[in-house]
Amino acid sequence: MNLQETRKKVLNALYEVYMENPGGIMDVTSIIKEQGGDPYEIGSYLKDYDLIRDVRFGPGMVHARISLAGIEEVKPGYLKEKTENVISALGLLGKADLMEILSFEQKDMIKARDIAGYLESNGVIKQPMYGLKEVIIELTLEGREYYENNKPFSFNWKVQMKNKKVLSSSL
Repeated sequence: MNLQETRKKVLNALYEVYMENPGGIMDVTSIIKEQGGDPYEIGSYLKDYDLIRDVRFGPGMVHARISLAGIEEVKPGYLKEKTENVISALGLLGKADLMEILSFEQKDMIKARDIAGYLESNGVIKQPMYGLKEVIIELTLEGREYYENNKPFSFNWKVQMKNKKVLSSSL
């Protein structure tokens, strides 16, 4: 068994499920067994490295969801892109709905909560306010400072917000 190949296949499969259904837990047993691995051993390994979460073990089986660290391994730069989009928007708007900033649909609420948790734990945003259909966020002082020191990446947001206001006012 090739550990890195097994790791990659499991994380890729979990990433696909997460993108379609962020709350979905997947049985990865068959993927692990196809690679010649032991489900408990590989599941424990991935859990120990925080690559998977919500892990459920059973006799000869493992179910899990991908973690943000796992997503970052599958799609490097995912969190950086989301973070910069959020900082850009909040730098201009002050306080806003993360769902709207990232153009998420209602089915993506778990993704929004995951990203908000990541941003809060890294000191970028203040504690989010969670509603049924929204995640209201605001920059911390550190987040604001980052925005002020890196304004060039906010240009696209200015254009997008300007276009959005034009569209909103024409309705």
